[in-house]
Amino acid sequence: MTDKIICSLTAKYLTQFFEHLFLDCSYAFRAKNKNNNDIPTHHDCIQAILDNRKKEKDLWVAECDIQKFFDTVQHEYLLKIFDDLSLRIESEKNIVLDNKAKIIFKLFLDSFSFQENILSLNSDPQWFNSRGLPNGNFDWVEKELNDKFGDSYTSKYILGVPQGNAISCFISNLILHNVDEKVLESQSDVFYLRYCDDMVLMHKNNNICHQTLDIFMTALHENFLLYHNPKKTLNYKERKNSLEFWDNKSKEPFYWGNKHLDENNIPWVSFVGYQVNFYGKIRVRKATLRKETKKQTETSQKVLKALGKLSESDVIEEKNSRKSINQLVSTLQQKLISMSVGRINILNHKNPQIQALCWTNGFKKLSTNKITNTQLKYLD
Repeated sequence: MTDKIICSLTAKYLTQFFEHLFLDCSYAFRAKNKNNNDIPTHHDCIQAILDNRKKEKDLWVAECDIQKFFDTVQHEYLLKIFDDLSLRIESEKNIVLDNKAKIIFKLFLDSFSFQENILSLNSDPQWFNSRGLPNGNFDWVEKELNDKFGDSYTSKYILGVPQGNAISCFISNLILHNVDEKVLESQSDVFYLRYCDDMVLMHKNNNICHQTLDIFMTALHENFLLYHNPKKTLNYKERKNSLEFWDNKSKEPFYWGNKHLDENNIPWVSFVGYQVNFYGKIRVRKATLRKETKKQTETSQKVLKALGKLSESDVIEEKNSRKSINQLVSTLQQKLISMSVGRINILNHKNPQIQALCWTNGFKKLSTNKITNTQLKYLD
């Protein structure tokens, strides 16, 4: 717990210190906005996409997914960026980075490497068995890294930062700041958003969209990062092709428009869990919806298991659980409500749109339309 608090406070300090350099195209893990005192969120990304769509009716869109980002960050290069950018801020703003923050940042990097802390577990089947994963295995991209950056790259350099840590979140903005600068310097009027290691770019010109995507991928390579090669989708109207489109992690520039006017048009843009169509209507990404309904099923099964109902023929009996049936049912109801759209009750009936903790609170940009209504009814 002490380590988490130290990491959280250090990340907050570093984020505020480096905020002077970070660009507006980056939305994740930022300090408060100087103008409105708000912290940018993924909802703001979607609003920016909607606003851009209103301005430009003809848009080409590209996406590029960084491959195993947190597992492949190179420590030596990261420290160089950290030192170079901190000196730049000290020169421009006449403020000095606290030495204790430097020490904690370097100790944090020294405490972890993907090779030693994660990859080594693949030779320990007991570790996976104890977690109910008898055939568990951590994937890595050793071959890809050595192919791109030298035969002995993965043995020469310490790689990776722990996922989910507050300092790791700061690191994503630190190392990708160079990429942001390269993209926006290349084309001032390109629409480019990045949320942690996810990005989307748009332009009214197909060639410029292609060129900017190439610049982004080149910048990733210069920062010792991998990416999934973009793929092109033709004839989106064919179900097989549309399914392949959504399976592709990176996408070559596509025209964002009505598939019934041109079979190569793609009607939806996907970003940070949302999908926006060319009319500006929003829905939840289908994979996100499936994941949440799967969690609902798993939660219900845990309660049934606690009551001794392991099959349809088993009879539920309170003696199988430390809690009464009513207590378990009530707990399950609250969990399922929190995993769906919430409920109107005596406390919120005057403002039914304001729900307590529930899954749809993570999608505040959803509006009433036929698609969203169908999705939320299915979830509920």
